[in-house]
Amino acid sequence: MRLRLLPYAAAGAVLLAACGSADGGGGTGGDAGPPRSGGEVVFSVNIDAQSIDAVKCGQNANWGPCQAVYGTLLNVDPGSGQFEPGMAESFTSDDGKVWTLTLRTGITFTDGTPFDAGAVVFNWDRAKDPANLSPGGAIARSMTYEAVDPRTVRVTLPTVNWQLPWALYSELAFIGSPTAVQRAGADFANAPVGAGPFVLESWQRGTRMTLDRNAGYWDRPRPYLDRIVFAPIGPDDQRLNALRSGDVDIMVSLLDEHAERATREGFLDHTLDHVGGSGLRFNFQQGPLVDPDVRLAVAKLIDAQQISEAFYDGAAPATTWVRDGSRLYDPDAVFPRQDVAGAQALIDGYLARTGASDVTVTYKLVGGIPVQDQVAQMVQAQVQRVRGLHLQIVPLEIATYLTDFNKGDFELAVASINGVNPDVLYLYFHSGAAQNYGGYADPATDAALDRARGTPDTAEQLAAYREATKHVAANLGQLSWRYQTTHILAREAVHGIVPSYSSYLRSELVWTGQE
Repeated sequence: MRLRLLPYAAAGAVLLAACGSADGGGGTGGDAGPPRSGGEVVFSVNIDAQSIDAVKCGQNANWGPCQAVYGTLLNVDPGSGQFEPGMAESFTSDDGKVWTLTLRTGITFTDGTPFDAGAVVFNWDRAKDPANLSPGGAIARSMTYEAVDPRTVRVTLPTVNWQLPWALYSELAFIGSPTAVQRAGADFANAPVGAGPFVLESWQRGTRMTLDRNAGYWDRPRPYLDRIVFAPIGPDDQRLNALRSGDVDIMVSLLDEHAERATREGFLDHTLDHVGGSGLRFNFQQGPLVDPDVRLAVAKLIDAQQISEAFYDGAAPATTWVRDGSRLYDPDAVFPRQDVAGAQALIDGYLARTGASDVTVTYKLVGGIPVQDQVAQMVQAQVQRVRGLHLQIVPLEIATYLTDFNKGDFELAVASINGVNPDVLYLYFHSGAAQNYGGYADPATDAALDRARGTPDTAEQLAAYREATKHVAANLGQLSWRYQTTHILAREAVHGIVPSYSSYLRSELVWTGQE
């Protein structure tokens, strides 16, 4: 059986059709001709990577630089919406339980170590080790795997999971040199060795990461660029000004208004719609939000329209899980409507039941990002419209926020449902999932998500994911105030942009021409 096409991947042709082909102009609006080799591109996002150790790469901030250093075992083609070969040649199954990973021949890491089945097993063993705190740890621990021969890894699951290929595009996608890991130990994150299109040259944390072309890359003449630079700039306005001034060539924004400004000024917009929105994650196991009346009261106080008008140029606020037109759209997957009087009644009832005089909810977010700071202040004002309910804002450094969030150490936290992988719904909201950091638990949600993994039929998968979104929205596993769309904004001279994962691109395909 060929690699299964997954339901949201099938939507890729709709979502990303304007992004251009892998080797073509990348949405330039005209024929840019064949790719040219040479040159440098500076790519700017709002935060720096936290680690480029291969076992830490499956987090959003790390994926882009890691893709440049390691490549990914599988790719997702935005035109056809299908999984396609990456560092691996194929990943197939006949029953959804036993999978066969077949690697390419002749690939070596940049230190000369063979890129083989033993290297894959070595890296997955590292991910499996709880001490490494890998985003792929839970997946690696859920399966058994073995190197059958130098090109083949056999993976066996305890239950059917037709969504497993997504892990080879994200959490378990990145393979580092075993020789380099053993030699460098804990310092491997600062001196990573992969077989991807680029090699880390330098990293001034928080400022600039420079990667040079891997002259021995297996897929010649790629990569086309001599150098790619990741330059984090926090405020969206500053990133846009850096694009205007020529200090950066590509920037990422989640703000529609910045994309509209940039395109009016002649820059190109490559978009990626996500499988969920941006807003709040509730903790069902810690603090006052354990009580369903307090959760619902907070939700009824959020005025998404006010937030949109103040910070997102009046874009339509999220009222459903995803916007109409998305493959996951279900008109019944709705968030609670604003109802201040209803919220007051819920809080009054809670205080009467518990004998408390008031209740305080803490709200954690990444501080220092202006729009997040300002939204938090507005959310605080909205929540505190009722007597007896207080919201305490707790801004944190990104590393501390991620540590706390991943430990479930929060009551209310800013959170987004990122990317095009519909199975993140399982990872975040199935009661048995390791990344369900808020402790959300609902039998109907579990049943729908189990059906999505248990069938090879793409229509049935899609229906199951839609069913899950209805339950998660109603039960407040996530409350979104805006739909999530990534805008990759680029200068006209930059081509071959293929939006990938959630906020990045495939670095080996990017090339630059003369302006």
